[in-house]
Amino acid sequence: MLLLVQARSQLPDVYRDLAELARRRGCLDDAHRWQSRWLSLPAEDVKQLWHQACAAEQQGSADLAVERYLQLLQLDPHHLGALERAVALQLRSGHWTMALPLLEKLLEQQPDHPSHLADSAFCALMLSKSTQAEAYARRCLDASQSSSFTSSDLRQAQAVCRAVQARLIQHDGDEIAALQLGERAREEASGAWPISCILAPLYLNQHLLPKASDLIEEALQLQPESAKLHILKADLCLLSGDLQRGFQELQWRCTKAIHGHQHTLPQWQDHQSEGPIALLAESSLGDTLLFSRYASWIQTQTQRKVLLYVQPPLLDLLRCSLQPLVSVLPHGQLAAQRQGCLLPLLSAPAQFGTCQEHGELTKPHLRADPELVVSWKQQLDCHEDELLIGINWHGSALHALSEGHRSDIPLHLFKPIADLPGVRLVAFQKGIGSEQLHDCSFHERFINSQPMVSQELRLAHMAAVMQLCDWVVSDDSGPSHLAGNLGIPSLVLLPERPNWRWASTCEHSPWYPNSRLLRKQPGKGWSELIEQVCQQISAHRLPRRGV
Repeated sequence: MLLLVQARSQLPDVYRDLAELARRRGCLDDAHRWQSRWLSLPAEDVKQLWHQACAAEQQGSADLAVERYLQLLQLDPHHLGALERAVALQLRSGHWTMALPLLEKLLEQQPDHPSHLADSAFCALMLSKSTQAEAYARRCLDASQSSSFTSSDLRQAQAVCRAVQARLIQHDGDEIAALQLGERAREEASGAWPISCILAPLYLNQHLLPKASDLIEEALQLQPESAKLHILKADLCLLSGDLQRGFQELQWRCTKAIHGHQHTLPQWQDHQSEGPIALLAESSLGDTLLFSRYASWIQTQTQRKVLLYVQPPLLDLLRCSLQPLVSVLPHGQLAAQRQGCLLPLLSAPAQFGTCQEHGELTKPHLRADPELVVSWKQQLDCHEDELLIGINWHGSALHALSEGHRSDIPLHLFKPIADLPGVRLVAFQKGIGSEQLHDCSFHERFINSQPMVSQELRLAHMAAVMQLCDWVVSDDSGPSHLAGNLGIPSLVLLPERPNWRWASTCEHSPWYPNSRLLRKQPGKGWSELIEQVCQQISAHRLPRRGV
C-alpha cells in the first residue's frame, strides 16, 4: 500500500485506489475511510470530479455531491450531466435560490425541454416568483404538444405545470378552479415528486385536512428534512387539535426573527442548560400575549430565573401581570444577557407541554392595572344596569396577508347587538376599519367617551377598558386574544377557515376557557353569527363589572 501511495502523483486518486483495494480485501471500514478521504479532496479535472460527485451522491452525501458538481461546472459550464444532477439535488434539498440559475443554464442548451421547464416553474413558485412560474408552466405545456420525449416524462412534466398553475390560481382567489386543476394534476402524474410538495399547501389552505395530510406525508417521505413541509404538518396537526404533535413539528420553523436579535446565549437543551432562561417573543403581538403564560409557569416548574423579552407595546401590561415572578424586558436588552440559555416563546409548548397535558396553562394569566381600571371606569361612566360590550370588527391587513385568511366583518352588521335593550358599546378598533365609526348608523349606542378610547393606543389601557366589559365580541384579531388572556367572557367570530390558533372545529379554545368560538359556515354570511351573539348575550343579562 505504501508503494502505491508513493507511485501515484495525484493525491485524490491515491485514496480512491486505496478504497478500491480495501473493498477487494473485504475491509469495508477501511474502504469507507479511504473513500471519504478521496471525496474530501476535489480533483482537478472534469472526469475525476464527475466520478467524485457521482460517488458522493451514491453514498448519500448530497451536499458534497452538489459541491463537486459545481466545481466541475466551473471547469466546464456546459456539462449537461453535472447541471442536471446538481439541479435535481438542489430541488430535493429545497435550495430553490441555487437551483433556478442552474435551470436557466439548462434551458439555454435545451430551451424546450419539458422537464427542465416544469422544474423551473416549480422552483419559481417556491421562490414566490408568480409571473416567472406561470411563464415557465405555459412554455412547458405549449412545448409538450410537439415534444419527442417519452410519454411518462412528458406526462409528469405536464402534471407538475398544472399543479403550479393550480397554486397560482388559488392565490388569485379562484379556489374551485384551483382544486379542479390540482385534482387533474394528481390524476395525470406518473410520480409523486414534486406534485405532493406543490399541492399540499393548496389542500391545507382550503382546510381539506385528510387530503392535505396524505400529501404532506407523501412529500415528507421524499423530503424528510424539508422545514416547509414540517411547518405545513404543524399547521395540520394544530388545526386538527393535536397540540403536542403540532408544536413539535413547529420546531422546524425558520427562526430568522431570533437571528435578528443580537445574542450569544446557547439554545435551550432539555433542562440540561444552566442559569436563567431567556424567553424571546419572536412572533406576533397576539402570540406573545397567548404564550407569555409560559413565563411564570416555567419559572415555577424549573425554579430558575426567567426573563421574558417582548415587543415594547406589551411591556406595561406584561409587567403588571407577571412581575415580580418574571422579569419582563424589551427585545433590545437581550444582547446584554450573558448567562443562561435562550428559548423562543413559540418553542415553549414543544419543550414543556401544552394546555392539553397541563390544565393549569388554561388559566387566564393577564390582569389589568387596578388603578387604570378605576380611572377608566370613571371615564366610561356606564350605568350599573347596562351591559357594556366591547367590539372589534377588522383585523390587521398584514396579519391576514401572512396567514392567508381574512376575518373582517363590516361594522354595520353589529347593529342587532346595539339594538339589544340596555346595551352600550365600546369599540377597540384601531387603524384600518376604525373609519367605519364615522358613518355608523348606531353611533349613539357607543359610550360617550368613545373618541377617547379610540385615540388611546397603549395596550395596558385597552386591557383596563376591556376589564370593565361584560362581553367582548371580536373577529380573529388582537382584542380576541387580549380578552381570552384576561379571562373576559368573549365571543370570537371566525371565518370559514381560521388559522391554527383556533383549530378547525371546536367551540371553545383550549387556551381560553371563557371564549366561545362561533364559526362562519360555507355559503353563510356573518349575520348568522351575529344572531348567535345576540342569543348568547340575551341569555346572560346580569352585568359583570371588572374592578
